[in-house]
Formats: sequence, C-alpha cells, structure tokens
Amino acid sequence: MSEIVLQKSPQAQLLERMVAARQLSALDAKALGNTKPSMQSEEDVLRWLAGEYGLTFTTLEDVDPDRQLLSLFPARLLLKEELLPIGVAINRKAVAGVSPADAGLVVHLLEKVIANLEGP
Repeated sequence: MSEIVLQKSPQAQLLERMVAARQLSALDAKALGNTKPSMQSEEDVLRWLAGEYGLTFTTLEDVDPDRQLLSLFPARLLLKEELLPIGVAINRKAVAGVSPADAGLVVHLLEKVIANLEGP
C-alpha cells in the first residue's frame, strides 16, 4: 500500500512560519489564506496586513528612529513586546512592531509618555 503525502503550498508554509514568529495572528493567516491570491514573501503578507488594519507599511530600512523618543521607553519593555517607537507628531504616533495588533499597546504607552512629559 502506498502512502499519500500532501504537501502544503508555499503560501501555507509562509503563513505558518509567520504565525509561529508572531508576525501574523492565526485568524489573519486564515483570512489571508481564504481571500487572497498567492503571497510570495513576508513583505507581501505584511503589506496586505497593514492595509487590513488601515496602517501605513514601511520597511525599517526607510526609518531612522528618534533616539530621544527611544530613551523615553524602558528598553526591556520594547524588547519584550518587539516594538520600536519611530516618531511622534502632533496627534499622530508612528510605531514599528511585529504585529499591527500591538498598535493599541503602543498608543497607550505613547500617551503615558507624552502625559509624563507635559507634567501635571
């Protein structure tokens, strides 16, 4: 009797790797797998994901983080949560993170930092 082995598509393998690396939620991976044509790279998936969350996509090569802004956050927290504050403008915040789902945490942290800077 011969055994049939089903191989996963390259896209399915890519999505599994990204879920394992916390770059993509399992729910987002399922939505992407059900609705989109084949994605060839992590960047393709992340561009789609940014669009789904209404965020702007950029690569870290295009960013020069503000060292003064970075100094306002505990390094341990940024490393643990895999976040990188990259800029603040009036009423706007820009943050790089592994997952757009982290955006709420980042906004909360930035609001606390800004409130501390403004004083009581």
